[in-house]
Amino acid sequence: MQLDLFADGTAFAYNNNDNPFWGSSDFGQTWTPLPLPPSEAGTPEIDFASPEFGVVRTGDHLYVTEDKGLTVQRIGSPPVPQRYGAEDRFPSIDTMEVIRGTETVVLAGDGFWIKDGCPVETEDGYIWVTEDRGDTWRRVTIPFPSLGHEIEFLNGRYGLVLLYEMEVTSRSECGYGSTGIRTSVLLTTDGGRSFKEIHSAYHEDEDTVFSVAMPTPRRILLGTQGGKILLSTNQGRSFRKIVHLKNEVDEETGQDSGFAIDGLVFGTRKIGYAGTNGRGTWRTEDGGATWSRETSIQSVAGLNIGDIVATGPDRALAGGAHAIARRVPI
Repeated sequence: MQLDLFADGTAFAYNNNDNPFWGSSDFGQTWTPLPLPPSEAGTPEIDFASPEFGVVRTGDHLYVTEDKGLTVQRIGSPPVPQRYGAEDRFPSIDTMEVIRGTETVVLAGDGFWIKDGCPVETEDGYIWVTEDRGDTWRRVTIPFPSLGHEIEFLNGRYGLVLLYEMEVTSRSECGYGSTGIRTSVLLTTDGGRSFKEIHSAYHEDEDTVFSVAMPTPRRILLGTQGGKILLSTNQGRSFRKIVHLKNEVDEETGQDSGFAIDGLVFGTRKIGYAGTNGRGTWRTEDGGATWSRETSIQSVAGLNIGDIVATGPDRALAGGAHAIARRVPI
């Protein structure tokens, strides 16, 4: 599930089912089906920067809409350099963000090179940024093979990129397979012109980071697979565990395994939400220092949070594979 929500009540929801693209004008209380976005290269990814302007990605193809998704227009995709003596090359895009209130598009991924008819093992990854609808792109090289998991920008200057470092674990005559070995969280303070790593954890040693949020330029939160929320108040120079959202204790083992923080989002500088894998939606009113659980259908195991969005102090939506939950203030 992919969601967007704005202060005027406009909302969008996309899911890969029979009626996948929906719009709302009343904060998600009612929904209207919208025309399907292009899907010639697999399941689209959709992100809106305003109630009118958004970007659709299908594979390495990008489209913009200026009328709430009713029509789309193709824009330029990011280039990749010629390497390895390849006969063909194109971008391999993992995830996307359109910065709120702008037309700036940020992508994370790598290149895909074909040599002698077979894919070439890549040595690094890329973050691309365009501010002019794909006419020109800035490219930052990540010095390790990576899978882009999430991009979250506070504004046109400050942002986070969550990557998983990949390692080749199998090879065939014409191909290879990779697996994630390390979490890397990157920070930019200059609109994506440069990045620095502010958090790193090998998966075998620590919880994998699943979600990131940046409600202010100095305050950064990370949500982990094991249900922990890590907080930095000094722009990522240090993190501390401020809460461990816990699962029910297993009656047989007596152990609490925790659960994944699938999404973190803030509607204001102080008020934010954490979505989990079927164990509820949580709210903070102090910038992430303390959290309380809210009543939600997402508390049912299996109704996982696929995305969670918020605007202002009270409005939020959480979506999973089978339902959208709309926050209703009491």
